[in-house]
Amino acid sequence: MSLLCDKYRPTTLAKCDFNQQQCQRMRRLISTGNFPHLLIYGPSGSGKKTRAYALLREVFGVGVERLKLEHKQFETSYGRKFDQTVMSSNYHLEVNPSDAQFFDRLVVQQLIKELATSASLTDKHKFKVVVITEADRLTREAQHALRRTLEKYVVTCRVILIAESASPIIPAVKSRCLLLRNGAPTSANISSVLVSVAKKECFSLSAQMADKIANDCDHNLRRALLMLETYNVRQTGLNTAGTHTTGLIDVPQPQWRQQLASLAKKLTESPSMKKVLEIRSAFYELQTHLVPNDLIVRQLTKDLLKRCLDDPMKSRLMQMAADCEHWMRLGSKPIIHLEAFAIKFMNLWKSSVDGLQLDDIDGDTDMMSIVY
Repeated sequence: MSLLCDKYRPTTLAKCDFNQQQCQRMRRLISTGNFPHLLIYGPSGSGKKTRAYALLREVFGVGVERLKLEHKQFETSYGRKFDQTVMSSNYHLEVNPSDAQFFDRLVVQQLIKELATSASLTDKHKFKVVVITEADRLTREAQHALRRTLEKYVVTCRVILIAESASPIIPAVKSRCLLLRNGAPTSANISSVLVSVAKKECFSLSAQMADKIANDCDHNLRRALLMLETYNVRQTGLNTAGTHTTGLIDVPQPQWRQQLASLAKKLTESPSMKKVLEIRSAFYELQTHLVPNDLIVRQLTKDLLKRCLDDPMKSRLMQMAADCEHWMRLGSKPIIHLEAFAIKFMNLWKSSVDGLQLDDIDGDTDMMSIVY
């Protein structure tokens, strides 16, 4: 039994429910016989990967849906071995090199080289395609290696990069790709999809509940479908227990979002050294469950914005969040910058409550002068 977000994933560009203008552009592109390197970027849950696979199906046919899971082993120059999970068909290969962290350069070079040197199965398209997910998380070394590889194997290999943002990708790679921005779906688009899926699954979904899920999913269609599935399970459980509900049912948020909401509440309470240790433990737990660090900063900032006292405080919070995300990209230990962000906000909150005016909240501050 598959999840709704996988069961009703569009398989062709014509079946996509939104961003039709982009789909028409992609169809015109392949109809001319031209298939350049692509960079598809946009927010999470906007259908980037869905459109990439729909494009591959338009080009190669249903063969791209016959996938197999492989674990390829790589060896570094000093003898260290590591495994990389790869999804592949006879026409393409999907990989997330950022899983290899500092060894992503090796994964990019070897996989593309192996794919480019293998023979193509079609006479019409004498190339294969490499789909690289989370391309914005690649290291600079891997991106420079990718640039050289794009030039060397351009005849027998095409690359589709999928990323949330194009800004972390170096200009040398972007200049060799056709950039396609995939915008997030509107609430109306999401509501329409939810009603359609509920109708196909033969369970009742009111327009008010569809709008509520669409407003709570942060314009993430995949998250909305998961929330719809959770709603259906809870509604079925209540009906089985003999409880008839006519109003709206609260759909629970993911556990990591609940933990960040609880953390935001702690940051607005009286700061202390004990609380800093609790915050550090909370950050470590989120990282252990593989929640991305930039997602932690963004969601925590959203929760803290709801608790800010005035507009100047919101402005300074946004500046601190931007600085934190910037330094996390440059550094090697994000936990340090996450802790610094939390401590600075506690200092800002304390100062705002007490009516103090700090000269430089973003400057270097002694930790003992912040916690009380």
